[in-house]
Amino acid sequence: RDVVWRAVEIDGRPPIGRAVTVNFGSDGRVTGRSGCNNYSARYRLNGTELAVYPPFIGTQMGCPPDVM
Repeated sequence: RDVVWRAVEIDGRPPIGRAVTVNFGSDGRVTGRSGCNNYSARYRLNGTELAVYPPFIGTQMGCPPDVM
């Protein structure tokens, strides 16, 4: 089952720019948005232990400094 988290507050303020998300897919991929860029990697959850594995992939979009 996929699990999606979306940040509603960062350091006491709502995120600037696009949504800040993390998606844990049932396919073992973690993906999301960092406000400006997208990212992905592989992950494994074992009880309460989360491990994230390379390759770590991320876009390199140019965004305003306050969004970066």
